Amino acid sequence: MDRKKIGLQLMVFCNITLDLHQTDYLKKFEKDIQQFQEVVECYHIAGMFDYLVKIYIKDMEHYQYFLSNNLASLDNISKVQSSFVMT
Repeated sequence: MDRKKIGLQLMVFCNITLDLHQTDYLKKFEKDIQQFQEVVECYHIAGMFDYLVKIYIKDMEHYQYFLSNNLASLDNISKVQSSFVMT
């Protein structure tokens, strides 16, 4: 899929840390994150963060809305760090 041809100019890698790490909480997060059409990939990773989420979105204004209204609506998120792809 050529995301730019369908108006999704911004690619974001979002690192997410959860408050609680019991299996039920991990499964709930994985289920909940899939409800957002902007999320194209989600990886449970080892290291400083718990998840790496790849997002395609129209622009920065839409990403701010996504972050403030969609991600912020999920339980158990303690930290979000976003990286924006330039090339």
